[in-house]
Amino acid sequence: MKIENKVIESFKDLENQKTLETDSVKNTMKSIFEEYKTTSFKQSDFSKKLKKRTQHINQVLKVLLEEGIIVREGSRKQYYYRLK
Repeated sequence: MKIENKVIESFKDLENQKTLETDSVKNTMKSIFEEYKTTSFKQSDFSKKLKKRTQHINQVLKVLLEEGIIVREGSRKQYYYRLK
């Protein structure tokens, strides 16, 4: 049990690491949507320009959708996102 606790404690310095990065990317994307209010963006636009993995961008887009900041349009083949 002690070894397990030591392993768990070794991750302490990584606490909030992902949250900070996600928040930073989220704020950047939110600013982009607000700057270009009438433009629809593809997930790949953000992935290429921000140099982030598509999975990361999709996660942030999902959060922005859930918060009601953006809307998703299009079909399963290609979605577009724009400011609500």
